[in-house]
Amino acid sequence: MPPKPKPSIPPEEARTRLTEKREQMLADTGDDENEHWRTGMLYAQVVDLMLAEAAGYKKPQDFVAAELKGTVSASSLRRYAAVARVFPETVAARYGMTKLSTLLTIHRLEPFDPLPADPSDLPIKASGADGVSSVKAFKDCSKAELTLCVKLLKGSAEVGLTDEDQAEVERRQKIVDATLGEESEARIRAHRKGDEVTFDLLGVPHERMNELLKALVA
Repeated sequence: MPPKPKPSIPPEEARTRLTEKREQMLADTGDDENEHWRTGMLYAQVVDLMLAEAAGYKKPQDFVAAELKGTVSASSLRRYAAVARVFPETVAARYGMTKLSTLLTIHRLEPFDPLPADPSDLPIKASGADGVSSVKAFKDCSKAELTLCVKLLKGSAEVGLTDEDQAEVERRQKIVDATLGEESEARIRAHRKGDEVTFDLLGVPHERMNELLKALVA
């Protein structure tokens, strides 16, 4: 395993810059999609420059818990940052962070060509509530269709599983989604060998593994 990178910014400068980012985030904590995008870009800079670590925090989430508690969650910041890294502010304003975040999840679960900065005409295999699939441009997909696409990609049945096995996979996947968020690419996979069924966890962030395991065994 390669050594963990170390912050390159001196502690005093990092604390000053981190304070500036915090104040800017607090000024952009409304419900406007542009504000969410700007907050995401600010948090991406905090993570990429390792400002929290350089200022004395163990990880960025500790900075969020200490300095932004009750304002915005670490999971929301991660989602906003992921969108801001890929899409410009104008696209975020047009489609909203939720739809773009869900598109990123689809792309991680079923990789295809690199995402364009403007995904308006990107073809998406959408499924309606009736189970009928069709290919639609992203701009024409509803939030519900994109969310269902993610659920289908996460919960596609494994060969050899019984109906009871698949029901258990779906139950556990609901726990994963409730804990990490439906936009997370984390998913459960199951395999049956004779009378034994084993479960695999895929795509779970290292720093949230303990939290998820506690939820799964509760």
